[in-house]
Amino acid sequence: MNIMQENNSDYIVVKDKVSLKEYLQNNKLLSVSLNTKANESNESLKSLSDLIRKNAALEPSLGIALTMHHHIVLVLAKYPKIFRNASQILKEVIQNEALVASAFAEGNAGVDVFNPSSEITITNDSFILNGQKKPCTLSSISDFYVLSTALDNKLKLINLPSKREGISVQSFWNLEVFKYCDNQAVIFENVSLQEEELSTLQDDELSLCLIYGLSLFNYFAVSAYIGIAEELMNNIPENLSNIPNIKIRLVEFTNLNTTLLSQINNICSESILTEQSLSEVLNLRYLVEQNLDNIKSFVLQNIGGINVMKNPSILKLVNHIEMLKYHPTGKFQFYKQFV
Repeated sequence: MNIMQENNSDYIVVKDKVSLKEYLQNNKLLSVSLNTKANESNESLKSLSDLIRKNAALEPSLGIALTMHHHIVLVLAKYPKIFRNASQILKEVIQNEALVASAFAEGNAGVDVFNPSSEITITNDSFILNGQKKPCTLSSISDFYVLSTALDNKLKLINLPSKREGISVQSFWNLEVFKYCDNQAVIFENVSLQEEELSTLQDDELSLCLIYGLSLFNYFAVSAYIGIAEELMNNIPENLSNIPNIKIRLVEFTNLNTTLLSQINNICSESILTEQSLSEVLNLRYLVEQNLDNIKSFVLQNIGGINVMKNPSILKLVNHIEMLKYHPTGKFQFYKQFV
């Protein structure tokens, strides 16, 4: 099944975070990775990447929302023992197009995935979560959170419904880029957890889940950013894009993106991903990032100042592409944490 057929609309109306979620649910874009078993098929995984790329070209926030949701959903599908209630979450996604937020990134200085800004304490045999996640994409529109936290100074993965008592969302995102995918801070104040919401995986089993999830995140993220870059290239006027040397360069950019995506897809389709797999994915991610930088420079150098001045979407797309450098963290922090 080619999941690109799931969304045949080239015109969308996404004007805020609520309409973004409605668009995803109405087009059944939240269950598509499970319905096509993208965690089991190289072809289905590639089709999911194509879907993310296409939607990111239509509206960048859609690409990031799909990235965050599907990389977590596929981890739950591939490693169902990660949570005792994993099957319940997947059932909600399939039947009700539930939206799942990934809350792993740590944007504050001095913290990272393995030293999170939230922790669980045990009080009277109850598990209590306190702290925050900042930024958290889909913060107030998600139905579930899956996040990294700490218990007894050890990394712990948990899930919980987003509307549970003690959870609040604080605004901090002041950028125009990705403004509809609800990147805010999620605050946890004495939030009660059920035991089934805590992962029992440790050591090697936990590492496999983290490696798979991070590899998929990078695959889907670069798919989204490539879609944004493709839309930027589409803004070059036809009379310019048909000039032989410009046309050849645009084809080279596109072919390189396609090749790098194909290589990442092959890695992420392997039955088990290792630390070496993740390192390869990250290296390919940064090659994509370099190619997108070249695309930005080439477009701005050749499109002409008048076209930029009269079309504000051009610089808006450029600013979106720039965010890949920090998504979810900078290159140095990424390697420091995971490689």
